[in-house]
Amino acid sequence: MLIEKVELGESLVRITVRTAAGVAVRCPGCGQSSGWEHSRYVRQVADEAIGGRPVRISVSVRRLYCENAVCPRKTFVEQIDGLTERYQRRTPALRRIVEAVAVALAGSAGARLLATLHHTLSSVSVLSRLMRIPLPNRPIPKVVGIDEFALLRGRYVGWQVICRHLNVWDCGIPAGRRARACWAEHRKRAQALQERPSQVVWPRQ
Repeated sequence: MLIEKVELGESLVRITVRTAAGVAVRCPGCGQSSGWEHSRYVRQVADEAIGGRPVRISVSVRRLYCENAVCPRKTFVEQIDGLTERYQRRTPALRRIVEAVAVALAGSAGARLLATLHHTLSSVSVLSRLMRIPLPNRPIPKVVGIDEFALLRGRYVGWQVICRHLNVWDCGIPAGRRARACWAEHRKRAQALQERPSQVVWPRQ
């Protein structure tokens, strides 16, 4: 990657870079390397702020032909490690910052904090980024308990599932035998199912 220009403005830092020509890149479809250039175009990527000023990077990247005749991809765009990602307008570093803020504060509050960090995003964009974060894989609990709770006295009852062995829990609304039956069907591998978490005898480690 070659840096062509760095412009320092009062409210913005703009960096212009381009990828080197003649460098072979692996096709994401088949993995075969190719240096056969189809064309070039400029991507605009936002990066972490420097000295209180947002950073915009203009990246000239190549579109390459895949030289594998049986590959379903006829052309592909090269990606720069640590700088560009497919379908993203932010660097991986800035994406991680936005995701961390979104997880902690969600929409409006997250957008206000990002504005303080010199990154302008709407609350909808923050929530959109939050919804794209893949959920972690939860292990199947061995011993669980189900308890019910009332949000309002006498009605609108919810339920919660607690697995002390793995320190995980889940909850839902409404409650009742149908909810418990659905949950039990979804967790067929659970070894025990009790009505009250306080009465469950947890296995020793």
